[in-house]
Amino acid sequence: APCLISMPLMNDLRNKYLNDGFEVLAVNIDTDPQDGINFLEENPVNYPVIADPAVSLPTIYRFNNMPTGFLIDREGTIKFD
Repeated sequence: APCLISMPLMNDLRNKYLNDGFEVLAVNIDTDPQDGINFLEENPVNYPVIADPAVSLPTIYRFNNMPTGFLIDREGTIKFD
């Protein structure tokens, strides 16, 4: 349910600031990537979504809750989480 709330908001934010170089990237951590594909077919977004079926990114970036967001600058530094 939280994703259903945040995804349209992220989509709107991305569309509003895309021409300024802003981008949204979502990561699907379903162990079966097809589950994420099925979800996106019913809940499409305009931003890229990548799959992490090994669920490695939550460990690397130290988060447990979904959805989780990070603001990353052009140099790749996390500015806000």
